[in-house]
Amino acid sequence: LPLVFWNRIGKKLHVIYATFKYISLRKAARRVLFTLLLGVLSLEILVLSFFKREILSVGLVCFSFWPFTTTLTDCRSSLACWTVLCFALAVFPILPVVGREANYFLVTAAGVVILVVFSLMLLYSASISRQIHIEIDNYLSILIFQFLLVTFALYIINATTSSLQRKLGLPVINQYGSWTILLSSFLLPLINSSNLVVRLWSVVIALSSVFLLMSTAYEGLFLLVLSLLMGTWLLCEHKRSGKTLNTLLETRLSSPNSASQPAWKVLTEGLDAATARKLTLEDLRIAYFFVFFIVVAFFGTGNIASINSFDPASVYCFLTVFSPFIMGGLLLCKVLIPFVVVTCAFDAIHVVLSIPVESLVLVVLVMTDLMGLHFFFLVKDSGSWLDIGTSISHYVIMMAFIIFLLQIGRAHV
Repeated sequence: LPLVFWNRIGKKLHVIYATFKYISLRKAARRVLFTLLLGVLSLEILVLSFFKREILSVGLVCFSFWPFTTTLTDCRSSLACWTVLCFALAVFPILPVVGREANYFLVTAAGVVILVVFSLMLLYSASISRQIHIEIDNYLSILIFQFLLVTFALYIINATTSSLQRKLGLPVINQYGSWTILLSSFLLPLINSSNLVVRLWSVVIALSSVFLLMSTAYEGLFLLVLSLLMGTWLLCEHKRSGKTLNTLLETRLSSPNSASQPAWKVLTEGLDAATARKLTLEDLRIAYFFVFFIVVAFFGTGNIASINSFDPASVYCFLTVFSPFIMGGLLLCKVLIPFVVVTCAFDAIHVVLSIPVESLVLVVLVMTDLMGLHFFFLVKDSGSWLDIGTSISHYVIMMAFIIFLLQIGRAHV
């Protein structure tokens, strides 16, 4: 394998020479060196966060000051939302790991807050859409139905908890309802509008109902804050590009000629290559933000130990009989839901900023490869079983990140 890899590198030496020539002609050696050092330091902070979740809280507090260094200082509402949400999300990594003790009052409270917040934001978006003459009747019924699914999920959670406490088992209606919500939540966004904002609302609301069914404590609040922060990130990046809010609400995932097509027909249509711009150093920050938020999505409510020994109560709405494969699949679904929210925001940013997604994904892959290389050298083959297993788990998780990102790149290609 080293011979194969070095052979491929040798065939691309002209690219390396052109890079050094470009840096020397532009006299940007200091800037490039500073960027590389800052990038390596930032990645090492992420590596450290695998061992100390509290590092993520420190990083989010630092992220809260990012808009003050940009042209967003005139947008006070965006500054306030970004700062408040960063501080709110920074609370979760310092909380106790989910799974030690169930608290369904927090789950119900999270569901109520989700309904209130998304209802207000939907009404606000609908009012602006009417002002700029965007048709909303076609997708409003689907969104309302998804809101009803969240309400139904709250009923299932409380009814199942009450039934299990009285030792009556899992009601059949609740079990069928949970599986119906799980399946419909992955299908409803596909038949919704191809409008970018509407699609994001549909995906987040759909995933929230499923996530609530598998929550046992504050996970629902974590997903809500994470989703709102991702929406604010998209809004901030859009405003930095000099565009108005109206243009964001008018953005579609497909070309104007296919605007009337259902969403599932345009899922594989990427951004037109003619409208894509060149990658800049500023885009490196976007790539790092994505990697950081992916790590936050993974470790925001737990760690490696919480995956190896999870609370079976998180799947009681679906089944109460021990079934390792089904329980493992549901747990994997719960872990991937925050991933999907962050990835959707990342994908939306590349659409509104016309960034070549293949190049951006390659930058993210370089970052994750460097982190994976670090974890590879940290793998232990001596000591306690816990130390050996944890070191291997870190490396496997990082490799899973890379595979996940490769699938994103393939989806766009």
